[in-house]
Amino acid sequence: MKSLVRAPWFGHAVVIAAMIAAIAIVNVAWVAPREKERTALGTQERSLRAELTDLQEGIAEMELWRLGQADSGASRGRSKRALPAGGMVPSLLDALAEIGKRHGVRADLIQPAGLPSDETLPDASGAAVTYRKVDLRLRLEAPYRAVGQYLAEVEKLDQLVVIRSVTLRHEAALAPRLIADVSLWIYGTP
Repeated sequence: MKSLVRAPWFGHAVVIAAMIAAIAIVNVAWVAPREKERTALGTQERSLRAELTDLQEGIAEMELWRLGQADSGASRGRSKRALPAGGMVPSLLDALAEIGKRHGVRADLIQPAGLPSDETLPDASGAAVTYRKVDLRLRLEAPYRAVGQYLAEVEKLDQLVVIRSVTLRHEAALAPRLIADVSLWIYGTP
């Protein structure tokens, strides 16, 4: 055994075995996890690039829409009507359900924000008119483009509805869908 340990090839074999073991340990502890991380980051990058492209297309479409609205006076001359207070909310909810079906928008929450209130505003002739106002909050789930189409169609309703605010949130679990918190004012006659 002593002569085996003193043989020159034995020392070389031990060094080679130690190098192979070190390479294997480095591969398992360092290289393989980094490769998995690189693959995951590449997938995430492709997903984010697709979302960015979709958002940029949506912005371009909104800009085209805005330019088209500036040129057409059709929407300026169209008047909206205030429904009787008892039917204004159910009528709007029916319309929202239909619009949501057309655009694949899911409403997770529809709730009033406060109590209905009376508000006196001037009409087109300048005379004071009293309206019943209801503030509704909606939480929608849909792709970016569908949210825009949904809200554009809500604005086109002949019922007196004002979209006060829209807040978009991205949740990774729902990607590429977004969460949109929307605040609406609905006006009706008392």
